[in-house]
Amino acid sequence: GQNIEVLAKAYQQLQKDRSKLSNALTKLVQQENENDMVLKELKILDSEAAVYKMVGPILIKQDLDEARSNIEKRLQYIGDEMKRTQNMISETDKKMDEKREKLIHLQSMQAQAAQQGKKH
Repeated sequence: GQNIEVLAKAYQQLQKDRSKLSNALTKLVQQENENDMVLKELKILDSEAAVYKMVGPILIKQDLDEARSNIEKRLQYIGDEMKRTQNMISETDKKMDEKREKLIHLQSMQAQAAQQGKKH
């Protein structure tokens, strides 16, 4: 039989993991919003507009199409990461549900055993 303490520890670890994943997802959503805004700005610009990119402390002139393409690639990557993170959150939720049910089951069995013990 599984030990309540071991299960409870595993459950707490899953809660920590889920919290980390949640924070990661929030950051990804922020990054997606920022990059979306940049892309919208880049789409408004006409083809003659000068676009600069920060490389360390230096601004380097960048081709507009290249800048758009870079942002689109970044958005694609962020989207993939968001999906991956959401899947991991779902998996973690499932594991937490399983552990919670086992814990409740074990606790009720312990309570029953205690009741049995009182009768005798």
